[in-house]
Amino acid sequence: MIPYRKAHGRTAYKNLKVNVGVPSEFDGQEFEKVEAAQPKNIAKSMELGTVSKLLGAKF
Repeated sequence: MIPYRKAHGRTAYKNLKVNVGVPSEFDGQEFEKVEAAQPKNIAKSMELGTVSKLLGAKF
């Protein structure tokens, strides 16, 4: 989360650039997947409690 109400947060928010989909400068290039960053134990569907436990919830 960006603290947009503070001065440094407003500056960061103004510098933020978000793309929906693939940006035009990267269109047509080959993508590289980082295998270490891929989730290993997540199914296509799961309960909210399971997601919370994977993210570190203690209940």
